[in-house]
Amino acid sequence: MIRILAILLLALLVLGKTDGTLPVCNRQTITQALPPVIFAQQTIDGSGQPPVITRFFHNKLGIAGSEIARCYFNALDPVFIYQWLGIGGLVGFLYFFYKIIDGRQKIVIAYVLILPFLPFFDLPLLAVILSYKVFAIIGLALALAAAKL
Repeated sequence: MIRILAILLLALLVLGKTDGTLPVCNRQTITQALPPVIFAQQTIDGSGQPPVITRFFHNKLGIAGSEIARCYFNALDPVFIYQWLGIGGLVGFLYFFYKIIDGRQKIVIAYVLILPFLPFFDLPLLAVILSYKVFAIIGLALALAAAKL
């Protein structure tokens, strides 16, 4: 009975936290960022460098990949997760992530790692946040079960 009450209390704390934001990051923002980033990187190299070398190191594919990685890791940022889940939720989320990696549950690992791509494809951020909250509650329940409370 105490375990159920503790899980419900922690779930209410996790579900009540709602104040995080992510920067707008989708295909359009990445496409808009390409020309200024390429120009800035080329001007850093200076005018004495051959254009072929400059274009080889500062290309659209590399810059787009860098921007996509930035968008992806924004959604996995512990500060962003803390803003939406609180400290208890962050601990629960990290414990859940540890348990699925430890248990080698490949489907769940793949789902957790694909989630941050949703905002990139203009899908609602709410799906990511609600999934994080569910994972945090499951992680807290697993932690309480492991503590034999």
